[in-house]
Amino acid sequence: MEKQTVKKISSISFMVAAIIVWISATTLLQTLAGSFGVVQRMYNSQIIHHGLPIILAVGLFAFLQFSPKILNATEEVVLEISKIVWPSRKDVVGMTIVVVVMVFIASVLLLCADTVAREVVKLLVDLPTLLG
Repeated sequence: MEKQTVKKISSISFMVAAIIVWISATTLLQTLAGSFGVVQRMYNSQIIHHGLPIILAVGLFAFLQFSPKILNATEEVVLEISKIVWPSRKDVVGMTIVVVVMVFIASVLLLCADTVAREVVKLLVDLPTLLG
């Protein structure tokens, strides 16, 4: 895989991480503002309401984008993921059928075990009446 493609994938991944942090920070601030008066008063400030989540997101993106260790690790991950060989459609369909059949067999076996256990418990509960 080309170095340029790896950099693009890394940058997009870092952007997604930053967006997740922005959404999480916004949601957390809204929740805390609804629960605590002190946070509500701070939350009314535009710098806290809009600025803090954006600052956190941009800070995370900058940290990830300009950290050599993280860039190296991300590059290695992207290169390893590019080596994955995905199964063909025929293989996926075959494995899916096997799983469905096995789940059906397991459910029938559990049904039988449950029925036997229910009858044994019913017999044990009715045993005093049968003996007395």
